[in-house]
Amino acid sequence: MIDGTAPHKILPGASPNDKFVARARRANLVVSLLIDELREGTRGELEAVLNEDEIELSVVWCEDREGEPYTEVSRWLALQDKRIIYDRAGRPDQTGPKIALARLATEAALLGRNPPIQRIHAGTDQMGVARSCIPSCR
Repeated sequence: MIDGTAPHKILPGASPNDKFVARARRANLVVSLLIDELREGTRGELEAVLNEDEIELSVVWCEDREGEPYTEVSRWLALQDKRIIYDRAGRPDQTGPKIALARLATEAALLGRNPPIQRIHAGTDQMGVARSCIPSCR
């Protein structure tokens, strides 16, 4: 689950990830920082917004190994077959991911595609996969 989320019960018939998928669907921009693993919850959020025209999806892949590594993330990105343009920005301890996030925020502000950003929620899931969601200001 995303860091900073208060503990709460899950309503009958819902899954623990339903709240996060709903949050992603209300966003104007969903930014996902992926490393090696793509857990079910993160995958659910990404796939929920892939076909939504009103929601921009930006993926920053924290990867810099030679060639194309064979990871959950690389396999999922390959399956998307040009549905996502992602940034292979370098490992998390390098400056590349920070530069990629700054470029995304600047582009969103300059292009005016999204209303002013109210807040940014970011965190990592239990396996250390970073996630971020910029909700709409509705």
